[in-house]
This record gives sequence, structure tokens and C-alpha cells, in this order.
Amino acid sequence: MILRKIQINEINLEDRRFRFTCGHPDEKFLRSIKEISVVEPVKIIKRKASLVLVSGWKRVEGAISCGLEELPGLEIPENLSDLETFALAFYENYSHHQFSLAEKSLAVRRFSDFGLGQTELISRILPILELPPTRHTLEVLLELSDLEESLPVIHNKDWKLPTAELFLRFPPEERRLMLSLVSDLSHNKQREIIELFYSLKKRQNRNLKAIIDEPAIASCLERFKKNKPEAADKLLSILRKEVSPLVHRLCEEIDREIGQFKLPNNVRLDYDRTLEKSNLTLEVMVSSQEELRETVNKILNSLEKENWKRLFELLYREEE
Repeated sequence: MILRKIQINEINLEDRRFRFTCGHPDEKFLRSIKEISVVEPVKIIKRKASLVLVSGWKRVEGAISCGLEELPGLEIPENLSDLETFALAFYENYSHHQFSLAEKSLAVRRFSDFGLGQTELISRILPILELPPTRHTLEVLLELSDLEESLPVIHNKDWKLPTAELFLRFPPEERRLMLSLVSDLSHNKQREIIELFYSLKKRQNRNLKAIIDEPAIASCLERFKKNKPEAADKLLSILRKEVSPLVHRLCEEIDREIGQFKLPNNVRLDYDRTLEKSNLTLEVMVSSQEELRETVNKILNSLEKENWKRLFELLYREEE
């Protein structure tokens, strides 16, 4: 490899064949470049008459944002195949980067496009990516990699494989609609909304558009557009009720019991609202040992209330 100064305009940034990471420079990264420029060399390779970026996309984007015209680069021998070159980029990132599901899907797509066979992808690459080494997983990842518009949300919200599998069961036009509904929510809320809408589609044998046009859901979605923070919880409540009325009724009873405890503001009780798990989660937020002692004492004092017994009876009713 040859280390030299690279003029950024020498690089053909339209050629993204080796890119599979989704991250972009944040303010901290840009501040670092403004202070000390780009120190770690990017990797490039010559393809035909131009230079193609192999790794270092975030550094290049940061350099451009900061007005730099050149940066250090390592030029890889051009006799390396695309597969060998991409493997170099992949393993360089693998050593210090936790890949999102979107990035894993793009990595698998690149390996596939560059000629790595299905057997090797399943036996070698999927285990490295900490994914089930099956043909089904491979098919899901390859399909996911083609969803260019969806990948930023999948990356930023750190989707897991089961959420992606369920999302792919919707037809393409419904996927776009679904993302427009959930893109700003947390991954947990995204996952549950996707699951609930899919359950309604199967149960009612209707398309997604018909379901969201129902008055109650449509009214809730209008609040989404106005960035009302309670809109997501309201939508989840409506969907839970439609999908499983009994579970919804039990959740309402549980919420009423929790409301009777009048615990300190720094204590939060929560539970699995599908009632598939009967655990009760208690979260305490304190900033000192004394505050912790006071909070624990208040919780212990509240245990004398009959509501606790009633709460656990409701949580375990599903198993009975």
C-alpha cells in the first residue's frame, strides 16, 4: 500500500460499491476534524480511471463538511479483486465497529454481489455477524438490503432481526406507509406497532390503508402529524384493544392498581403489556445513597397495601 496525500476531488464518491456502513459524522467528530484535521488515512483503490473509496466514508464526509481539500490516504494495489478489497474494508470495520442490522444486510449484499457463494455466506459470514446461520436469515438480509429508503430508520433505531422479518411480510407499498407512521418512535414502540398492525391485517383480512382509515386510528394519526407526544401511546392502546380485548382489559386493571400506589416520582413500575411475561419491573432513579434509602423505605412501606397482592394476581392470571 502507498501512503500519500489524496485530493478529495480525485475520489469518485458516486462509486459506493464498497460502502456498507451507515454512520455519518456527528458534531463531536466534526469538531475533532476542525481541530486536528483527518489523521487516520482512508483507503482507496484505483478502478479504471478513478479512485474509489474502500473505507473511511465518515472521514471523507467530515473533511468535506469542514472545507478540507485533501486528506491522508492508503492506496491499495489495484490488482486486488473487488471481493478481496471489500473483505479488507469489512474486517477493518469489524475490529472496532458494532454493526447495526442495516449494516449487516449491506455487508452480506456486498459479499454476495462480489461472488461469495451462499454456503460461505451462511457458514462464515453470518456467524461473524452474530446472526443465525440459516438460509432464511440470508434471504431476509438480502431482501432487507434492497430497501434503500428504509435502511436509515432500521439503522438509527437499531432494529433486531425479528422486527425486520415481520416488516418484510408487508407488501412494498405498505412498508412505506408503515415507516411513515413509526419512523420517529423508539425501536420498542416501532416493533410493537408493526406486530399489532400485522395481527390486525391477518385477523381482519384487510390491507393496512383500510385499517388506518378507521376513525379512531385516523384521529390518533392526525395527532402524530402534530408531534403530540402521547399519540404513540394512544395508538398502541387502540391497537392492543382491537387485537386482544381481554389482554387490553387486564392491562387497564393493572394500570389502575399501579395508580393506587402513589409511589415517589423517581420510581416507575412497568410490565410486559402483551402479558406473555408476568414479571413486574421496578425502576428507581436516585442521585445519592440517602435518596436511595428514603426511596426504598417508601417502597417497603407501600408493600403493606392490598394493591400489591391484587397486582400480582392480575399479572399471573394469564398463566392460570
